[in-house]
Amino acid sequence: MILFMTKDILCLLFLLPLIQVFSQNVEGWTAVERGVYLNYDLETSPLEIKTDSVIGSNDRVYMYFYTAQGDQAGGVTINFSSPPRYRIVYCASLSSTNFPTNIPSPKEKIWRITVSRSAGVRRVVIHCNGKEVLNILISGTTCSHSSWSAYWTRDVGKIKFHSFFDTASDYRNIPAKCAGLKTAWTNMVADKEFPVTVGTLLTLSCMEGYRLTGDKVVNCTKDTEFQYTTEPQCDKCPENGSVDLSDKRGNLIGDCNDWIQAKYDTYIPAYLDSSLLYLETNSSAGSGDNAMVWYYDDENIRFVANSS
Repeated sequence: MILFMTKDILCLLFLLPLIQVFSQNVEGWTAVERGVYLNYDLETSPLEIKTDSVIGSNDRVYMYFYTAQGDQAGGVTINFSSPPRYRIVYCASLSSTNFPTNIPSPKEKIWRITVSRSAGVRRVVIHCNGKEVLNILISGTTCSHSSWSAYWTRDVGKIKFHSFFDTASDYRNIPAKCAGLKTAWTNMVADKEFPVTVGTLLTLSCMEGYRLTGDKVVNCTKDTEFQYTTEPQCDKCPENGSVDLSDKRGNLIGDCNDWIQAKYDTYIPAYLDSSLLYLETNSSAGSGDNAMVWYYDDENIRFVANSS
């Protein structure tokens, strides 16, 4: 027996571990790990799966959902039969159902699975190559499984690809994160601890001595990038609040504890869920004056003029 090793073989053996590492993570994707629990919050970050199985091969995407404690919370299967079929685990019976619309034809597909909560139950939405192919509310009307509510009302904190039945899932996306607020948003804090997954809604507030202007709630869309209508910022409060007692019915106190003259029949932003409304009046008892304030769902108030 002759043992030898050329320079080319040595180079290949050196590069092989690197090739294996890169094959596991490709542009934000990682190779699917089967039979293991994966921490994944489907409510804040939809799951995307890459497949290249052929329709008619009967390969399957087969995964279960679990709570953070490991209790089963439903699941989804996609069967590459002809025609393609799906099953909502612990909702439907063991048989699968044809998709209600045609599946895109390219062999390489990206499936996006979204699980959201609506009125205490779940909605499952599946996209294939950007096309919505399933949108179903998990309820007693749509589910035939006798124990559907025991599973589908639980919070999903983990997923697991079946070690035997899952034969189609090649890659899954790595959930994008927001590491913190924009650097320009000084003296501002969020109601959640960073990092958070893309799609998380954050409620903002300012440090003491500053007033928030712009949107109070923003959506994380990318690391340090957020979706909003009016960019939030924290403005420094004036050194001395201006006091105006000319209006006998009331004055509105702001975030900086400075008094603002009340205006009638005008919508004024006021977040009464997180701050207090103070009124200062100088009307005398028996005058018949009223302090009437209406509060609206969109976090506005309106002082109503007194007709007496």
